[in-house]
Amino acid sequence: AIFGGVELDLRPAATKKDEIVLEANAMFGGIELRVPDTWKVDVRGAGIFGGYEDKTLDTRSVHQDDKRPHLVVTGYAFFGGVTVH
Repeated sequence: AIFGGVELDLRPAATKKDEIVLEANAMFGGIELRVPDTWKVDVRGAGIFGGYEDKTLDTRSVHQDDKRPHLVVTGYAFFGGVTVH
């Protein structure tokens, strides 16, 4: 997202892959990403005069199932923000 915003809702998504890598970059804009509660999420983005926020930690229940899809979110937020819910 450059000078704008993106809202991406993956909650109705299904995948057969074990791991998905999603690159989310925001420059002077914002990205809101919503993921299914049943997915493992690893947020590896960086904020440069902006924020890269993982809000999944407090809202997800603990699962012991290692076969859940694993989403890795990478990228940067430069004078903007990326939030993963």
